[in-house]
Amino acid sequence: MTTQLDQGWTWETAGPVSVPRLGAWQRLSERGAALVLAHPEVPEGTFRPNLVVRLGESGGASLALLATRAVISSLRSLPGAHVVGHEEATLGGHPARRQKITYEEAGQAVCAVRWLCVIGGLSLEITCSFAPEQLLGMEPLLHRMVSLATVEAGPTTPPTTPPTTPPAGAPAATGPEPALDRTASEHLGRPLEDLSRIAAVQPFVAGGHLVGDEALGLLMSRAEDRVGAVHPAEEGPLRAELVAAGLLDATGVPTTAGRQLLAPLRERTFSFTVGASRADLATSLTAWVGPAGAFLVSGPAPAGDPATPALGRSRVQAVNAASLPALIVSWLGVGPAWSYTGEHLALTAEAFARRLENGPVTSPPGRDPGLVRLWREPWLAWSLQDAGSEAPASTWLSAGTAGQHLVFVNGTGGVELEPFQSAAVWSVLARHVHDGMVRLGAY
Repeated sequence: MTTQLDQGWTWETAGPVSVPRLGAWQRLSERGAALVLAHPEVPEGTFRPNLVVRLGESGGASLALLATRAVISSLRSLPGAHVVGHEEATLGGHPARRQKITYEEAGQAVCAVRWLCVIGGLSLEITCSFAPEQLLGMEPLLHRMVSLATVEAGPTTPPTTPPTTPPAGAPAATGPEPALDRTASEHLGRPLEDLSRIAAVQPFVAGGHLVGDEALGLLMSRAEDRVGAVHPAEEGPLRAELVAAGLLDATGVPTTAGRQLLAPLRERTFSFTVGASRADLATSLTAWVGPAGAFLVSGPAPAGDPATPALGRSRVQAVNAASLPALIVSWLGVGPAWSYTGEHLALTAEAFARRLENGPVTSPPGRDPGLVRLWREPWLAWSLQDAGSEAPASTWLSAGTAGQHLVFVNGTGGVELEPFQSAAVWSVLARHVHDGMVRLGAY
């Protein structure tokens, strides 16, 4: 059913759910979906933003179980899926879970934000999808559409709209209730499912080539056609290493694979570095980003094997610029956590540095429950810094199931930690890449 509103908006209704639609958007049909709203048609090769409503029988499943099943289904069915965020929300006034997931579809990076809730005998899912380069216009619009959605509380069985078709490999509709995160549940005063195991099932998957740091200098000189960048006596062994990696031929000219890898460096780029450190690791990822994509040089991934690559070696790869935010989130190991948003934590700079360097070998200063929880989790400090910028790097603390915190120094020289939902990190990184591409005139 379609109902006209003012200012070019209409209400689109399916069963108990009504969602506002901009007049230029289109209502489409899709097997297994109760409602599909899509952006006006886009050029070939451009992702078409959309909002999809699915309805089904809850089968007596709780919201926590429904949301857990959705995470498992996404990791099984979506190529390159990474669950970035899982948090409390509301949908039409009903308790809900909101999840942010990144994946790839036909070589395109996609971000999906999904709301889930249980209403009587119904399960309801609204999923909004857009490409990272569409972040500024589409994410707030789609969030607004969902925030205005209405959900009637009456029916206990699915309406006559098509039922949801579970993707291949989806878990059974029933099962044991997920374990609770007892600390977060007690602190926030409501039962919250344990999210700690999600990180274990989505480790960082490395790509690209491993090269020695000296060979990397020779390789990058080929992007600028700088012959003689390395002393002739040293070039032979370094060239041999790159030949063995399939990046240069015997004469020192880039191979097809080498040219593809170096393509981003042959155009105007902007560059930034993500640095990360914890008690047993100091590493970084540097990206040169331009219209042809991004050239990455990275050390060991905090979310991967800390011994790969070994000291003195780096991993090099080229990726689509739109894929960068998801790759960095995965490299850092950012994932779902129950964040105590609004509850700032404060400690001395000395205590912060000591905890980061030595781990939780001492007791936390004070008895703040949030700090006590934070203290026992694994810490990873990470920063985002533009090359050549005089602005200070933004610094974050990733603390396991305690989530993400923005780190800043207060007026007294102490350290304050502001909790953020994990899903916000992807948006921060996507905005950073987007703004850089705008400066280049690529967007």
